[in-house]
Amino acid sequence: MLIPTSNNLFYKLQPKWVLIKHLLIKVRKGAPLQYITLFVDMNTTQIIDIEEGRGSEAVKQFVQKLSNPQEVKQISINMSPAFIKAVKDYLINADITFDKFHMIKHLNDTID
Repeated sequence: MLIPTSNNLFYKLQPKWVLIKHLLIKVRKGAPLQYITLFVDMNTTQIIDIEEGRGSEAVKQFVQKLSNPQEVKQISINMSPAFIKAVKDYLINADITFDKFHMIKHLNDTID
């Protein structure tokens, strides 16, 4: 579980594992070609985990830490096919909501 800092790219984050029902997954770019995936409790807006990389492997590593992944009921993600597949594979009871930014960007790209 890693988080970027100003002096070095990552340091350990000690998450508090609580019952998570509403989850947000967000990708951030760190140093060139290095990505992290943030897992945020949408009810508290608290970052609960950070994994290196982006895509299905990051989701898989996060889900393996959950005691009850079937309790996640709602998840907000970008429109990445890797995230969509990972949610369908590992968070089977979660309804997917696509984040507003990516929806509007996709619509604007389609219109142009």
